[in-house]
Amino acid sequence: MKGKQSFFDLARLLAVIGGTLTLFAGFVEFGFFFTRRSLPSLDLVASTFAYGVAAIVLGLIAIVGSRHVKTLAWDFALVIVGVVAYPIGGGFPWGWGPILILVGGVLAILALLA
Repeated sequence: MKGKQSFFDLARLLAVIGGTLTLFAGFVEFGFFFTRRSLPSLDLVASTFAYGVAAIVLGLIAIVGSRHVKTLAWDFALVIVGVVAYPIGGGFPWGWGPILILVGGVLAILALLA
């Protein structure tokens, strides 16, 4: 039982770190508006806003879901959040967020099934 608990703790830690990175990726997406010197097109503003909000929401879902890693439904939700957030991931440090969420969800599922 002690070994199983350590897998759940590791899955929780990975989901929290991945959710935090994904959350920050959403905030960095909004920083795009402040770094441009010219006025962006409405199309670019809409897509940047949508990706930023989606990354923030998915990061928050991952952080909240990390509390419930012993529930199979939340574990599948973490896997889905990781897969959906991957294209939104962004550059170097932020791209690891969805991967960590996905690994945390898969690890929690494997710990439940073992």
